[in-house]
Amino acid sequence: MEENIIENQYLQIKINKKGSINIWDKVNKCEYKDLNIITDGADAGDEYNYSFPENDIIITSENIKAEIEVVEKSFLKAVVKISLILQLPESLTDDRKNRSKKLRDFPIINWISLEAESPIINFRTVVKNTVKDHRLRVLFPTGIDTKYSFAGTQFDVTNSSKHN
Repeated sequence: MEENIIENQYLQIKINKKGSINIWDKVNKCEYKDLNIITDGADAGDEYNYSFPENDIIITSENIKAEIEVVEKSFLKAVVKISLILQLPESLTDDRKNRSKKLRDFPIINWISLEAESPIINFRTVVKNTVKDHRLRVLFPTGIDTKYSFAGTQFDVTNSSKHN
């Protein structure tokens, strides 16, 4: 794997030192940069509903060096393992308005695979949840401007449309 790049006839994927990826879509001739950034913020809600606390500290993987390892590379498939350890506050404070100052290791492992004849990138992510009261997200900012958006929610799919 030269310069942490895997590719097939459809896609070229560059794995950056921080664990994010850049994708070159060879079919549509589009580039997407800094995908797969991990972000973590506090959650003062219950097990069903997110609620932001009065004061929050957002922690991201943008400045963390990832451990990158080629797990498989053949004519059929390439698999790359990306390991990160975030330092996250262990919980909210007792008044649920701030994040704790005590930090814990929060390990995240991503396996990214690309099959030879497929335009699909497969992600398998494993986290060891060592902290409480937080919301972990993975960002894929595409910059795509669209009139419609569909998002999965509990027991439903929501539709959002942009009116001109």
